[in-house]
Amino acid sequence: MRRDLAQLAQEQHVRYRGGTVRCGVTMIEAILVVLILSGAAIASSFVLDSNWVANRTVRYLTIDVSQTLDLARNTAIANRCTVRVRRTRVNNVEQLEITEAAGPFRGEQRGIVVLGDEIRLRVRPSEIVFAADGTVSRAATWTVTQGRVAGQIVVTPTTGQVTVRLP
Repeated sequence: MRRDLAQLAQEQHVRYRGGTVRCGVTMIEAILVVLILSGAAIASSFVLDSNWVANRTVRYLTIDVSQTLDLARNTAIANRCTVRVRRTRVNNVEQLEITEAAGPFRGEQRGIVVLGDEIRLRVRPSEIVFAADGTVSRAATWTVTQGRVAGQIVVTPTTGQVTVRLP
């Protein structure tokens, strides 16, 4: 019996040159196994969540639109002029047209922000006009959608404050 245990122990050990005996795994092997398993877990999370790409796209574009509106409001306050932000579609591509009226510091300025053709922008009203004090004449709700994922931007009329609801 004792011989069988010794023989079994000897079979489980691997001998290297110089007579060293190795039991178990090295730290590098353990790290590689953990990396492979975590990579498989991450890859499977993308496969299982079909809205992952849409969620990220809508999130980033909602933030872009809200920052554009916030910049328009701050520009109206800083330059003491009216700034209009209007949603347009050209060749099925969503765009924002920004028009800064002539003010005491400089002439009229225009700009366009292209949002792309993968998303849809539902707006009510289609144009937001920021006065020189940063307020808007009426509340506005703009919704960025792609598939079933939606983000929302709300502009309050009394303060002109831009708030975001991310997906």
